[in-house]
Amino acid sequence: KPYWRITRDSSILPSDTANELVTPVLRLNSVDDSNKLEKVIGIIADNGGRVNETCGLHVHHSVQGYSPKDLCQMLMHYSFFSPALKKLVTMSRKYSDYARPLDLTAWGHVLDPNMFRYNNFLSYVESDYTTRYGYWSRECVVNMSSVYRHRTVEFREHHSTLQPDVVTHWVRLTKAFMDSSKNSDYNLLDRGHCEDLEYMLTRLHLSKKDTAFFLNRAERLKNCPEDDNEIHEENYANVGEPYNDDY
Repeated sequence: KPYWRITRDSSILPSDTANELVTPVLRLNSVDDSNKLEKVIGIIADNGGRVNETCGLHVHHSVQGYSPKDLCQMLMHYSFFSPALKKLVTMSRKYSDYARPLDLTAWGHVLDPNMFRYNNFLSYVESDYTTRYGYWSRECVVNMSSVYRHRTVEFREHHSTLQPDVVTHWVRLTKAFMDSSKNSDYNLLDRGHCEDLEYMLTRLHLSKKDTAFFLNRAERLKNCPEDDNEIHEENYANVGEPYNDDY
């Protein structure tokens, strides 16, 4: 929808104050959109809005311009680097029922790029079978059912935050995974580096500035393993950065 809105969310506790901010489509290369996001987050924080360990950050990227083979490659990349990605989120998101890990072994030939067909893919993600057994569950760290519903891929792994720069860096990272489907071959990944965050960031062709941000972020989370401490910091809005891509 082309407007900002706040809706109820039954997955958040405590339930009497459980609300979710839903943004319109924003563009990462728009300073205006960047300023709007920062302003809205600031308003929420200034008026007593807070996040806790039951909240999450959900980012949607359009699938326009991405083939079924591209989406297949993206899923395999994201699944491969799952151990590295866990270093960038709080403990509550690592074991959240609303950010379940990908299990590519359950999908078998569905992920064979040579057999992938867009129409079949849409039918597959919408089928009762996958809803029942969760192969493309909307509560996985990457929600592929949104391809059918919204023509987007939804990334659900990150914890919630009131820090605009944390949001924009995570958006850039997830967009890099989308783009990796076009310019990086999954079969060329070094199987011994799935936990190596720096290797992941290099393979995703992130800037030096983004790479430094995520390495520092991982170090801070490692030294601050308790959710309460990290979530406390996430409740204070800070100055964001200009967007540099579309999402």
